[in-house]
Amino acid sequence: MTEVGLVETFATNQEQNLQGVMSPLNVTTASVIFICSPSFSGSTMLDLMLGHGPNTFSCGEVGFWYRPVESRHHQLLCSCGDSDCPVWESMLTVPAEKFHQQALAAGQYASVIDSTKRLAWIIDGNRWARRHDQSVANIAIWKSPQLYAYSWWKRGKTIEAALTRYVRYYRQLAECRLPIVSVCYDELVEQPAERLQEVCRSVGVPYFPGKEYFWHAETHLAYGNANTRQTLASTTPQIYRPAAYPADFVEQYESLQNRSWTEPLYEVVAWLRRADVWNLTAEAAQKQARPFKRPFWYYRQTWKRIWQSQLQRLCLRDKS
Repeated sequence: MTEVGLVETFATNQEQNLQGVMSPLNVTTASVIFICSPSFSGSTMLDLMLGHGPNTFSCGEVGFWYRPVESRHHQLLCSCGDSDCPVWESMLTVPAEKFHQQALAAGQYASVIDSTKRLAWIIDGNRWARRHDQSVANIAIWKSPQLYAYSWWKRGKTIEAALTRYVRYYRQLAECRLPIVSVCYDELVEQPAERLQEVCRSVGVPYFPGKEYFWHAETHLAYGNANTRQTLASTTPQIYRPAAYPADFVEQYESLQNRSWTEPLYEVVAWLRRADVWNLTAEAAQKQARPFKRPFWYYRQTWKRIWQSQLQRLCLRDKS
C-alpha cells in the first residue's frame, strides 16, 4: 500500500468508527498547551488559531528566547512589530521555569499556547507545569509525509532528509511518554472550522465561529514561521491550502516509496492517527499516559544547547 493510501485508509476507518460520537464533553481547560511538530508542519498557524480569543494567549516560539539557537533569538521579534513590545515586558522578567505561570497571571488568561517545538523544552515545560499544579496539553500537528516532504523540497532540501527528520521527531516525541493528542494539518486546512472545533474540544478551549481566522486577532507572537506571520499583515489573508504537486517532485517522491525507512514512516502515521482529537481528549491522554521520561537524546540536546549558547555569547561579546 502506498503512503497516500495508508493515510486515507486510517482516515476513512476513523470517520466510520466515530460518526455521531462527537458529543460535548466537560473537559478541564489546559492552562499550558504545547504544540509539537518538526519545522514547517503548521505549528505557528495552530498556535495562532488557538490563541484567537479573549482568554488565550499565543506565545509562539518563546522557548528560543530562553534557549537561543540562532543569533536572531537574542532579540524578541513580536508579531505586533514593536521592538519594545510592552506585552512581553512583564512576562520575560522571570526564569524559564516560571514563564508560563507568569504569562497566565500577567494577562489573566485561561490558557497560553507555546509552539517552540523543541522536545527538550516541551519535556521541561511539562515538568514545570506539573510542579505549579497547572493542567497541560500536548498537541502534535502533523502533515501527511508527502506534503511534509514537499514543504522541504520546495525550499531546496532533499526528500530523504525531510522524511528522516519527520520520522526522527515523532519517534522521539513518542519516546517521551508525554500525553499526546494530534491533528492532521492536511485536514485542518481543508476543514478549518470543523477540525479546530475538535482540537478546542479536546483541550478545553472555547471555540467560536471564525476562531480559525487568526488574522482578526491582535497578536503578540514570538518568532514563528515567517509565511504565517506575513499572513497577519496581509490585505488578503487566507488559510493556505496545498495545490497540486509539481511533476518533478511527484516523480522523485514516488521513486523513494520502497526505501528502508518507509515502514517506520507508516508506523509514525499510525501512532499519530491513534492520538487524533476525534477520539481522545488531552485530559484522557493524561490519565492513560505512563510516567514520562527524559531519553538519552534529551541530555545530548541540553549539552549541545548550553555549548551553542556559550559560543554565541562569546561571538556577541567579540563583536561589541
